[in-house]
Amino acid sequence: GETTDNRVSLRWSLEVTDPGKFVPLWKNFSKSIEKYDWSSNAYGLQSHILGNNGNGITHEAWIAVADQQAALAFLDGMHASKEFAEYAPKAEKVSTFKRSYMEVSLNMFNPD
Repeated sequence: GETTDNRVSLRWSLEVTDPGKFVPLWKNFSKSIEKYDWSSNAYGLQSHILGNNGNGITHEAWIAVADQQAALAFLDGMHASKEFAEYAPKAEKVSTFKRSYMEVSLNMFNPD
């Protein structure tokens, strides 16, 4: 979707020990929940190349939605889904959860 329509993101900071296994897990999980009305408008995975905040973060998984209410609906739906129940134990074998947060864009410059 349009960047300006997706002003809120949920982010999970991770230490990924095996990117070759984690990346397909995240991609397949994200695609598997696209069918739900609470699903995100966009999702992605970023790797940290320089610096790691001193706590081992190597990757950032994220989703983007229109507003805080949609973000909370996403969290409720995701945690209750059978897809997440299948994904989480597999992801835990190749990654360590570090932190999560909600990010709200207050202003966008050149959003295209």
